[in-house]
Order: sequence, then C-alpha cells, then structure tokens
Amino acid sequence: MRMGETALGETRETTSACLGRVLRGLRLAVGLDQAVLAAELDVTAEEIDAFERGVSEPPLITLGEMAELFDVPFTVLLEAVFGEGEAA
Repeated sequence: MRMGETALGETRETTSACLGRVLRGLRLAVGLDQAVLAAELDVTAEEIDAFERGVSEPPLITLGEMAELFDVPFTVLLEAVFGEGEAA
C-alpha cells in the first residue's frame, strides 16, 4: 500500500492538499494572483504556491489573515484542515 492510499487502494486527499485546494479556490474567487496575496500577507509568492500545492501549511495567524482577506469565517479554513465538524 502506498502513502495516501486506503486498504482498498483508494487515494485519499491529504489534509495539506485539501487546504491548498480550498485556499487556491478562495484566492481565485476574489481575483487575486499569488504575488498580490503574498504581499498582503507579508509572505513570498513561493510560500503561497507551496500552501496551495499542499507542500506546506500556513501558520494559524496567516490562516486567520487569509480568512479576513477572503471574507470567509475562519472556521471554513479550519474545516479544510481538520474536517467538517471537528473545527468546532
């Protein structure tokens, strides 16, 4: 069994990948490119790219700043990290 597969051979999305997918979708929905978002958050565009690809996860403070910029409740992003129902 390879990493990311269940016993039945199904591929699971990692927590980081799930969060990255959500972050990318929200960024695109508000019309920001990675460089502009990076400048707003005082991080590099490379860090934004890594967050979105699921290579790394942003610190909670950065996640909170993203929620504000995307105008979504912080819990939306927490649910992407911990799963629905576990963030509360």
